[in-house]
Amino acid sequence: MAKQRAAKAQGQALSKNGYGQYLLKLAGGNIMSGLVKLIDLLSLGDDRGSLVALEANKTVPFDIKRVYYIFGTKAEVARGFHAHKALKQVAVCVTGSCRMVLDNGKHKETVWLDSPTKGLVIEDLVWREMHDFSPTACY
Repeated sequence: MAKQRAAKAQGQALSKNGYGQYLLKLAGGNIMSGLVKLIDLLSLGDDRGSLVALEANKTVPFDIKRVYYIFGTKAEVARGFHAHKALKQVAVCVTGSCRMVLDNGKHKETVWLDSPTKGLVIEDLVWREMHDFSPTACY
């Protein structure tokens, strides 16, 4: 109840996802719940297609040093299994879907990436694993 009052006082709304876990809906469409920090990425498009731009310190909440993507991963293959001492990342599944597991040593959370307009912010010192890649997944 205290969280709800605090969120309301700051102009934020407390919502509940399908699993019954409370999420704090932040101004600007960002969602946070413990380790899971999701950012909404604006999609611009028309009948020719769609485009999502990632900009440092605008759509991505930090400087961008490197961009890479993973594709062609079989569903039964898991990837990741590491953490970074001093590196923040945003993970986006551009096509298809994959399941992300995040663990900071105290809490462990799972989130599905399944939209090119949903970015998962992964802070430093957070263990990450990627599982259950769909046939069309490009992460």
